[in-house]
Amino acid sequence: MTDVSFCRPVALAVSVALAGCAPWQTSEPVTPASYEVSRAKVSRTVGKLRRLVVLRIDEAPPKACGQAFDGGAGLALDDPTGFVGTMITHKGYEVVVLDASRFAAWLGAGGGDDFVDELLARLHEPGDGSAAPLTAALLERLRAEERVDGLLVLGTELTCLNANPALRGAYTLGTLGAHALWPDRTWQQTYPVHRVLVFETTSARVVWRNEWNAMNQAADHFRSMASPTDGPLPLESLLEPLEPAVPKVLTR
Repeated sequence: MTDVSFCRPVALAVSVALAGCAPWQTSEPVTPASYEVSRAKVSRTVGKLRRLVVLRIDEAPPKACGQAFDGGAGLALDDPTGFVGTMITHKGYEVVVLDASRFAAWLGAGGGDDFVDELLARLHEPGDGSAAPLTAALLERLRAEERVDGLLVLGTELTCLNANPALRGAYTLGTLGAHALWPDRTWQQTYPVHRVLVFETTSARVVWRNEWNAMNQAADHFRSMASPTDGPLPLESLLEPLEPAVPKVLTR
């Protein structure tokens, strides 16, 4: 019989390799809505979107991770992780906090679930992408009524190795079927995948995205082992490549 303990690190290495994702930024011009021009010529792309609204989407783990049922996704306007504070402190963005009742009214009756589905589709897709109808309508309201430059969406998905069909199939094949007969319970251990994207309100398109996952986690772990200080937190690593915002004093 194939040594399952030998195959395990191989499968984990494959999972880490498949999970990598580099930050992406649009090559197209970006136009802010909260100011007309900069008083000084500042080289910025996404950093021009100084006034942002931040939304958070949390995805519960699926059945494949040992849950009784597939978890859903919830939308929130609050910031329990301190993510917004990190943005303000280190990147200079101004975060506009929406009133929850007004936000709900904008989405309309029954619009919340469809809106979440639109955002999830964009979070899980690579590269550029125009906003779907409900998202585009919200972006237009943010631009016209709140003078907001962009919408930042932070998605946190709880998942596990067993929820990836390709990896599960490859591991079963590599163990000559032993994994199917004697499942490795560690494959059901959940871990977070953090994704972030930024919509530009004037064009209703995605202009920046990043992801923190298994590959980032391994790199942060080894960095912290080599350093006497703790490694970076996941959300700090997620934001680190985002360019600083144009300072307010340089705009009018």
